[in-house]
Amino acid sequence: MNKILETHGRYRVYVELEQNSGIYNPRTYDDTPLTNVITPTQQRYIDIDEDGGPLQYGWDYFAPRALDCLRRADAEDLFVRWAKITHGATVIVDRPHDGAWGLWYLMPDKAAETTWSPEKVINFEIQRYRDWAQGEVYAYVIERSVKWVPEEGQEFDADEPTPEPMITWETADSCGGYIGYDEAKEAALEAFAYYKESN
Repeated sequence: MNKILETHGRYRVYVELEQNSGIYNPRTYDDTPLTNVITPTQQRYIDIDEDGGPLQYGWDYFAPRALDCLRRADAEDLFVRWAKITHGATVIVDRPHDGAWGLWYLMPDKAAETTWSPEKVINFEIQRYRDWAQGEVYAYVIERSVKWVPEEGQEFDADEPTPEPMITWETADSCGGYIGYDEAKEAALEAFAYYKESN
């Protein structure tokens, strides 16, 4: 049973994990990513972004794709320093134990589009991608309690007792495709506010 977030009168709301949601990759289809990601070739997962953005050429210089076996051990450190000094970019190297690792960076012009710190923007987008990649896609469900009674004249088998009236739940509203539990919970409570005000 899913944990109920809130109950009001005849209504309740909860968040559930979507099975086989088929939700889009937020790196490919969202119009909101501010960061770029370079996915080094020395890992076994698909590229996080289709291309590494405006600083890909710098990574290729420090860690040439054709010469992976000759890649400098300090290529990441050199790239991070170069990106900061030459372009004013903020870079975070993300190496999860169970997914693609990448060089996530935020250019100054993109950083100017938000009031968040560059590190907060990058970490938010890393977590959003990671949630999607791990199947952390949720839906909220708002249900209404309904009293069920047998219909007048409804027949039951001779050995079956006539059921007593009971309370059951039916879906009043639902919406899915939220990446990460917190995003789904926020949407759920926002949608539930309407049912609280109306009833």
